[in-house]
Amino acid sequence: MKEIGASTALYGLIGQPVGHSLSPQIHNTLAEYTGMDLCYTVFDVESRERLGDAVRGAHALSILASFCIRQKDKRRESVLRFAVIFSNAGFMGIPLEYALLGNDGVFYGAVYVATFNLVCWSYGLVVMAGSLKDVRARTLFINPGSIGIACGLPFFLFSRHLPPVLDEPLRMISDLNTPVAMIVIGWYLAAASFRPALACRGTYLAGLLRLVAIPS
Repeated sequence: MKEIGASTALYGLIGQPVGHSLSPQIHNTLAEYTGMDLCYTVFDVESRERLGDAVRGAHALSILASFCIRQKDKRRESVLRFAVIFSNAGFMGIPLEYALLGNDGVFYGAVYVATFNLVCWSYGLVVMAGSLKDVRARTLFINPGSIGIACGLPFFLFSRHLPPVLDEPLRMISDLNTPVAMIVIGWYLAAASFRPALACRGTYLAGLLRLVAIPS
């Protein structure tokens, strides 16, 4: 058993059940061979309510961790802080949730995505702007995230279905979300210059915080 000291970094997998996960063996073995002072374990929560508390706690840690980003260029600082707080946890995960967990997975995933979009289009706007005073109050309440939820919530709560003439086209458009997003992202990446990003130390710190320290 690895000895844990004051400087040991603690990582873990939160869920229920997670006792079967091989992540602790993989990460701890890698840490031993590379000499990294870390310990990886699992946190098997007892209920879905406590799982929600754990997720909220992880997001709170992400917000706190974002203040570790300090850049002379305040626009770059805002972008990197946004990247630390908000993961790529949008609609692209729903097809995977359906394939692995079925309708229950899509239900909980949709609730998470709705909350994610509300926070992204409110607090996220403030982060990108640099301060609350630089964001119009109307924009915090009327934005693509809130409008989308307002339109979809009645159908979700009252189990209403659109007529086939509308439902089928919308379903076909929704199926295009992932491939179209990949095409657009690929187009921007093809025209991007990676040298400034790779030369920026903040990029590596943001990646370390988002992908390693708090991969939630």
